[in-house]
Amino acid sequence: MAALRHPDDLLRVGTSAQSVLRPLELTAGLDAVFSSPIFGARIDRQRVSAFGVSLGGVTVLAAAGGRMNGSLSAEHCSNNAQADLGFCVGEPGGVPMPIWLRRRRAVCRVPPVNLDQDLYNRRFQLRVLAAPAGLPFDNLSAVTVPVMLPRVGADVTLRFPYHAQRLHLLLLKPHRYEVIEGSHHYVFLSPFPDRITKEVGRPAQDRLGFDRRPFLNRINAEIVRFFQGCFAAISGG
Repeated sequence: MAALRHPDDLLRVGTSAQSVLRPLELTAGLDAVFSSPIFGARIDRQRVSAFGVSLGGVTVLAAAGGRMNGSLSAEHCSNNAQADLGFCVGEPGGVPMPIWLRRRRAVCRVPPVNLDQDLYNRRFQLRVLAAPAGLPFDNLSAVTVPVMLPRVGADVTLRFPYHAQRLHLLLLKPHRYEVIEGSHHYVFLSPFPDRITKEVGRPAQDRLGFDRRPFLNRINAEIVRFFQGCFAAISGG
């Protein structure tokens, strides 16, 4: 497994460039693994998949052929900011952006990028979108690879029905869609040490009665079975 680190990602949230740069970085990451003298020869290139959480779901879906419309996010927030506050931070009608973030973004320079380039990466045969953002896609008809789409039932960061549910309705090909009741947006993150739970805040805190560790054990096993079943079907084995 290879995990990406997107440089200065928080500083480019909400920009059109971010929606393009992230899939390009996903492709660059796969290129780096394939060309690695240590890992390259060990990888079965016919069994490559991508997993994305939250905004990572946008990244994975863009690289699967999802068509984006840069105006959709602003349009959504102008109409639904109060109903989707976690997504519409810094947008008109939404919660103001924190001062420290505004100051840092004022001096951040996002590299120029061609917003119309093809982002489809056919080397990823399977996709998992966990609690994904549902914007800025307006057409997913080109997404033909198997998709697993788990939605968390108590997501206050990306509110129902604007995100995972929206993608579920846009995906034309049959896919695996499930709702995980009692869970929140950050349950796909590994548990935090108790000593920093209060400092970290919501990402580290689970709802009463919900235990993140057994949940992650279960969902990880389900994802592995999804990958194994799909790869077996693709290979005919």
